[in-house]
Amino acid sequence: MPRPFIATFAIRPHRNLHRRIASIRCRMRTGRAHLGSARGRVDNGPQFVGACGPVAVDAVSGRRCREERIAMKMEEVAAAHMRRLGENVYPGRGIVLGLTPDERHLVQVYWIMGRSPASRNRVLLREGESVKSESLNAALVPNPALVIYYAVRRVGNCHVVSNGDQTETIVDALERGQRFEDALRTREFEPDVPHYTPRISGLIDAADPRSGYRLAILKSLGHNPAHCMRHFYTYERAYPGLGHCITTYAGDGHPLPSFEGEPWPVQTFDAPEETAERYWRLLHADRRVGLMVKFIDVRTGGSSIHIVNRQEAGA
Repeated sequence: MPRPFIATFAIRPHRNLHRRIASIRCRMRTGRAHLGSARGRVDNGPQFVGACGPVAVDAVSGRRCREERIAMKMEEVAAAHMRRLGENVYPGRGIVLGLTPDERHLVQVYWIMGRSPASRNRVLLREGESVKSESLNAALVPNPALVIYYAVRRVGNCHVVSNGDQTETIVDALERGQRFEDALRTREFEPDVPHYTPRISGLIDAADPRSGYRLAILKSLGHNPAHCMRHFYTYERAYPGLGHCITTYAGDGHPLPSFEGEPWPVQTFDAPEETAERYWRLLHADRRVGLMVKFIDVRTGGSSIHIVNRQEAGA
């Protein structure tokens, strides 16, 4: 008979003590208490030795405990990134894709922001299953192509979201049987000198079980228009209660610094209204312009859209 695996642990004062205690309780809950010898010997597989004696843990229970600990860690990371987003005075436009905690809906979040009266001269409008970024006063729009565009479109089971007219590029490619990535290889960052704002895009294919969702960003290298960097991210399985966020800017400045690194893990919520409220509150009150939340029913493929605009919300 192989020697049993015995692990010991000690509890010390720690700022995350409650999580350590929860982890210990998880281990003890999924096993069965067994008062053995002083050395903690047992007859049934791996065990943990706690204050009440050794606890036998089978493979399934051990895996469940590991999954719970991983979930707690991911929740901490997502909450930290939510705070980070709230501390960014100007993330610009942003996209979040993810899965609700109850696993019933895939989620798309999109928002627009502005620093000047001209850039705040926008509103998000729903047209059927599409959402359009529209200007309120055409006289204040120096470049309509960068302000007026479809941010959200649907092609069959594919739900597209982006911060510019590349939405149409993606839709056209999908209708021709091409891929999300193929479409974006034909585009670059926006031509707004000197910022060269990144183009950010997302796709949820509700019919593809191998692809939870995809994100992409096209940006300049050090604000040099001669060099375009294309980054694609595929999340093959959506995680309950978790989304990934990508924004155009890393903060305020001149020129505006482009988003850097991988998309951030962030939190999702079970209702579109709560999702909209949580993200709207995170955005800088003087610079938020509009926000859209789209819920896609995992079982039926149906969708709902919830929109908040600065003009209607009053801030």
